[in-house]
Amino acid sequence: MDRLLWRSMLGGAIAVVSFSLTAPATKVALSQFSPLAVTGIRGLVAGLFCLVFLLARRAPIPAPKTLRTLFTVAAIGSAGFSTFLAMGLQTVPATHASVFLAMLPLATAILSQLLLAENTPRLFWVGAILGTAISVAFMVQRAHGHVAVGDIYMLVAILCAAWGYVQLAKTTRLLGGATSMSWVVVLGSPIYAVLLWLGRPAAGLEITSASLVSLLYLGTVSQSLGMFLWCWSLSTGYAALVSQTQVLQPFLSMFAAALILGETVEPELVWVTAAVMACVGISTYAKLRRAR
Repeated sequence: MDRLLWRSMLGGAIAVVSFSLTAPATKVALSQFSPLAVTGIRGLVAGLFCLVFLLARRAPIPAPKTLRTLFTVAAIGSAGFSTFLAMGLQTVPATHASVFLAMLPLATAILSQLLLAENTPRLFWVGAILGTAISVAFMVQRAHGHVAVGDIYMLVAILCAAWGYVQLAKTTRLLGGATSMSWVVVLGSPIYAVLLWLGRPAAGLEITSASLVSLLYLGTVSQSLGMFLWCWSLSTGYAALVSQTQVLQPFLSMFAAALILGETVEPELVWVTAAVMACVGISTYAKLRRAR
């Protein structure tokens, strides 16, 4: 294994670790801030970092049509995901959210097939349908025969992110992954500012160090530096291998929630997450096999 591959795999793994702490960090921030405020603050902090990145790269302003696509992704894929994730985590434990994180690659693949009308092998749909069925059955079982409000928010968050990834794929071929993502965050800054104003905390709120660190982490690492590292790792020519490190994300998120928040990691959560990720692997294998 050559040195570049090692560096790519290490970069991808570090990025996945940073992404896996998103749910626990959001949960901590929600102890003092509203979901709108959490989304607004993390987005504005990330926007500052991404703006510096674009200026340092001397990135040209994209064409108007591309800007419209990027702004739509900012509104739905970025701000929408962050907002609904925070709303869901108000009532859903961060360990429970790991199942939804496991669904994200699956939802992205399904939307990609539906929106782009690609020729898809039957094996892909076997994995996709089975993974979706396992996830829905788990949610209904945990809610005693119903779908809880928190679950609905989490599902909407995953759909927003998946839709954003599919739309963003159209611009990454022109601008590159890190540049496209940076434009999304920068263009979304006005949206984040409005969300922060709508969900602004009460005057005189004494912010705890835990909430402050969580918000800074979400903006500087989870939504910017981790994203830069992930995009670089995928751009080295080993995207197929690097992307497999994402399989670890829901499990890391689960155990991070146990470590940071003291939540209980139930065996059922581990098995359901593993089953969903196995279905993701089946669908991914089917697509790669067809591509070859």
